[in-house]
Amino acid sequence: MKDRRGGLCILRVIAAEGDPGEFIPFEAAALMWQEGEEVKAFSCPVDPGCLPPAWLLRRSGRKEEDSGPTYSRREAAGEILRFAGGRPLLVYHRGGPELTLLGEARKPVPPDMVLELRQLAWLALPYLRDHSMGTLASSLLGEELPWRALEEARIMGRLLDRLLDAWMEAPSRVRAAVKSALHEARNPWYPFLPGPRGRSPGAFPDLAELLAGMELYSSREGGPPGPEEGRGEDQSVAVAERAWELLSGDGPLASLHSAYEPRPQQREMARAVAEALEDSAFLVVEAGTGVGKSLAYLVPGVLHARTSGSPLIVSTYTRNLQEQLYHRDLPILSRALGSFDYSLLKGRSNYLCLRKWSEWCASLSRGEPVLPLYGLTPAEGYAFLASWIARSPAGDLEEISIDLRLALEGTAERLASQPEDCLRSRCPFQGRCFVERARARAAESRVVVVNHALLLSQIGTSEGVTSDLILPPYRYLVVDEAHHLEEVATQAFTLSFSLGECLHLLEEGAGKRGLASIWEGRLGGGGEGKELSRYRELAERAASLAEEFFQHSLPSALEPPGGQPPRAQDTEPRRLTAGDLSLPRWEKARGEAEELAELLDSFASATVRLKDRASSAASGDEDQEFILSLRRAEVLAEKAWTGASALSVFFLPPQSDDFSLHLRWVEYPPPAADGEKEGGAAPRLYCAPVSVAESLADLLFLRLDSAILTSASLRAPGERQGFSFFLRRTGLERVEESGREVRLLTLDSPFDYAHRSLLLAVNDLPEPTADPVLSGSYLEEICRVCEEVIRAVGGRSLVLLTSHYQVGYLHRRLKPRLEREGIACHRQSRELPNALVLERFREDRDSVLLATEAFWEGVDVPGESLSAVIVAKLPFRHPGDPVVAGRVEELDRRGRNGWRSYYLPLAVTLFRQGIGRLMRRSTDRGVVVILDPRFLKRSYSRAFRAALPPGMRVEEVRGEEVGEAVRRFFHPSRESPGGE
Repeated sequence: MKDRRGGLCILRVIAAEGDPGEFIPFEAAALMWQEGEEVKAFSCPVDPGCLPPAWLLRRSGRKEEDSGPTYSRREAAGEILRFAGGRPLLVYHRGGPELTLLGEARKPVPPDMVLELRQLAWLALPYLRDHSMGTLASSLLGEELPWRALEEARIMGRLLDRLLDAWMEAPSRVRAAVKSALHEARNPWYPFLPGPRGRSPGAFPDLAELLAGMELYSSREGGPPGPEEGRGEDQSVAVAERAWELLSGDGPLASLHSAYEPRPQQREMARAVAEALEDSAFLVVEAGTGVGKSLAYLVPGVLHARTSGSPLIVSTYTRNLQEQLYHRDLPILSRALGSFDYSLLKGRSNYLCLRKWSEWCASLSRGEPVLPLYGLTPAEGYAFLASWIARSPAGDLEEISIDLRLALEGTAERLASQPEDCLRSRCPFQGRCFVERARARAAESRVVVVNHALLLSQIGTSEGVTSDLILPPYRYLVVDEAHHLEEVATQAFTLSFSLGECLHLLEEGAGKRGLASIWEGRLGGGGEGKELSRYRELAERAASLAEEFFQHSLPSALEPPGGQPPRAQDTEPRRLTAGDLSLPRWEKARGEAEELAELLDSFASATVRLKDRASSAASGDEDQEFILSLRRAEVLAEKAWTGASALSVFFLPPQSDDFSLHLRWVEYPPPAADGEKEGGAAPRLYCAPVSVAESLADLLFLRLDSAILTSASLRAPGERQGFSFFLRRTGLERVEESGREVRLLTLDSPFDYAHRSLLLAVNDLPEPTADPVLSGSYLEEICRVCEEVIRAVGGRSLVLLTSHYQVGYLHRRLKPRLEREGIACHRQSRELPNALVLERFREDRDSVLLATEAFWEGVDVPGESLSAVIVAKLPFRHPGDPVVAGRVEELDRRGRNGWRSYYLPLAVTLFRQGIGRLMRRSTDRGVVVILDPRFLKRSYSRAFRAALPPGMRVEEVRGEEVGEAVRRFFHPSRESPGGE
C-alpha cells in the first residue's frame, strides 16, 4: 500500500444468492489499478455447479450458450491471487462473494490486505442515504451496473478515484482525526488515504472547534418574524389570487420546473386553502393521487405566513413526505417566492448529543470505550461518525445511511439526546447543541415541518418542570396524511406500565447507584437523612408489591385455576371488559394495583421533594453527575406518576362512568432468543382512550385560528359526502359544535385511470380463512395466481398481504419459481429496515416485493418498476386488535353499528391507500389484481368499489384467466390463444 492512488487489485465477482449467507459465483474479474488508471485485467467464468439463472443472463445481456469453458472455484481463486501478486485487494464489501470465492484457495488472504469500497464511501460521503454500489455508480458516475464482472471492476476503479477526491474535500482537522482513529483500529484504509501519518495527540478529538461557528439563530423568546413590510391588509386579501397565479402554467414555479404541469385540481385546492386561512376556518380536503397537494397547501400557506406573521406548522406521518417537503418543495418555493426561512423539526431523540459524543471520544482516548461495538472496532465507529458530524448541519441521526447505522449496532442511537440526560443551560455544549439549534431555527421560520408524533406530544402542555416543548407558538396548522391522525393520537394518549419499567424506575431512584446515593452527602443527616431512609423503604415496598402483582396476582386473575398458563409464544393482546374486571377473581389484583399506584404516587412526590432540597443545598460549582441527577429526577417522577395513572385508570370501578372512557388490555412480552419470555412471564398493562376526538378538539384544534387537513383517502361510506367518519373520529364534529366553520372539499385525481389502469377481480378463489387446516390450501391458491400475474408483467409487482406469516409463506414458495424466470423476489423482513427493502425493490426493475400493512401506503415507485399491485386480502384489521374491537363494541353499545361505522371504514381507507400505490405519475400505467372474492360477493363490496379512483375499470376473471388478462392489457394488439 505504498502508493496512495494505485497499486492495488480490484476484485469483482458476479454471483447469485443461494441459501442465506451462500453465494453461487458465475464470473470473476481482477483489475490492476494504479495512479487512477487500469494497468491490466483478468476475468474468467466460474463453474457455479448449476445453470445460470435467467435473470442473470438477461441483466448481463448474455445467452446460456455464451458461457463456454469455465474455471472451478479453486482454480479461479488461485488465478486471481496470482494475478494480484500480493497487492491489496479492493472489494465493495467484505461480506460479498469476492472473499467467499477467495476462501476456496489454500492460502488465506490477510484481513489487513482487504479494502472495502463501502467504508471509503462512509468516510468520504457520509451524508449519502444509500452507499450501495448501484447508488454510488448512479450518483457519482451516472452509470448503471452492467452485471459483467470486468466492467463493474472498472466502475469500482472510477468510484475509488471519485471517493478519494471527496475525502480530500473534508477539513484537514477531520482527516487527521479520522486517520488517527483508523491507525488505532488497524484499518487497512489508514496507509492508503492521503493525510498525515502516525497517531495524533489526543487520538479521538470531539472536533468541537469545527462546530464553533454554529451559533444559535436567536433566543426563542424573540419569537417568529412578524409580517413582512409592505404586506398589509390589501396584500393579505390577495393571497388566493396570488396562489392561483403562482400555480399557473406560465408562473414562476413553471419556469423553475421543466416538467411542471398546471393542474386545475391543484389550483382549486390552493384557493380553498388560502380562503380557509384568511377566514379562520377549518378545511378538510381529500386530494387524489397526482393533484399535487403539497404545493397546493404550501404556496398559500407561505403567502399567508408572510402577511400574518404567524408561522405555518406542517405535520406529516411518513419520513418520505417530510424530506420531500424540506428538501424539494420548500427550496423551490423559496426561489419562486423570494427567500424565506423554513425548517425541519424532529423529536429530541433524533439529534446527536454533543456532550455524549465528547464523553465517548474521551473514553476512547483513555482506552476505555463506554459504547463497545462488535462488528466494527470502537475506533472505526469513531472514524465513520466523526466524518459524518463534521459534514452535518443538523446533527439529525437519520441522515446516517441505513447500512452504516446497522454496522454501528445502535451506537448512534445511544449518543442521541434524551430528556433525562440533558443538562440544559448548564451544558457546556449548549451554544452548539443540535436540539437548541433546531429549536432556534424553528422559532425564526415561516414554515416548520414536523411529524404527527411530535405534534401530538406537544399539545395540551405548557412550559413547566418536566415539559420538553420544542415547537414555537403557532395558530395555523396543516395536517398532511391526515388519515393517520386518530391512530397516532391514540398512541400518544395510551397509558402502559410493566414490571420491568416499575423496577427500573425504583432502582434508578433508590438503588445503590441511584439518585438517593448521589444526593446523600449533600443532604446530610438529621431529618433529611431519615427522609432518604424512608424513600428507600418506600421503593422496597413498591418493588415487592410490584413483583407480587405482576408475577402472581395479575396472571392468576387472567388465567383462573384450571386455566392454561401462558405459553412463551403467546403474545396476542388480551382485552378486558367491564364484565371481566367485575369477576371476584380480580379483587386481589385490584387491591394490589390501587396500593401500588399510591406507593408510586408517593415515590414520585418524594423524588421531587428530595431533588428540590438537594438543589437548594448544592454549592455553585457542582459536578456533572449531580447536575444530571436533578434532571433525571424530574423525568423519573413523571414516569412514576404515569405508571400510577396507568394502574389507576386500568382498575377504575367497572360500574363508574369514567370506566367506559378507556379500553384495557394486557400483552405478554415476546419470547427471547432462548424461547423464554423477556423479563419472565409478567404481562404489560395498556389503557387507550375509546375516542380521541374530544382531546384533539379541545387540546389542538380549538386553540388554533385555522387548520387544513388533507390526504388522498379521507372519505369512507357515510354521510356528508363520505367525510362523516373522519370528522367524527378526529374531533372536527366537536369543532363545528363549538361554532367554528369546517369546510369540505373533494378533488379527484387528474390521472387517466380509465385508459391507463385496470382492476382485475378474481372470482373463483376461496375466501380468506383463519382455519389452520384450510389455510395451507388457501395460500397455495394465492401463490398460484400471484405467480401468473407476476410472470405476465415480468416482475414489477407489489403483493400486499396482511400478515408476516403470509409474507414468509409466499416468499418460500415463489422465490425459487420466480428466479428461474429471471425475477428477483424481495420481502418485507423484521431483520431489515423497510426503507432498505423498498430501495432494493425500487432499484431492481424486474422484481417483486411481498409486504404487509407498512407498505400499503407511503410507497412511491413511479414508472415500470411497479406495474401491478396484487391485493391478496381486503385489509380488515385483525379482530383481536383491542383498540379496534373495543371501539366497535362501544359503538354497538350506543346503537351505531360499530362494524359499519368504524370497522368497515378503516378497511376501506387502507384499501384506497393500497390501490394508490399503482399510479404515481401521469405517465404510469398498470393493473390492480384483487384475489379476495369478497370484493365481488359480499354486500359491503359496494363500499370498496366506491373507493376506487374515478374511471378505473373493473373486470371479473377466473384465476386461470388472470395472466392472459394482464398480458392483454399491456399488449392490446397481441392476439390471445385461440385467435380471439
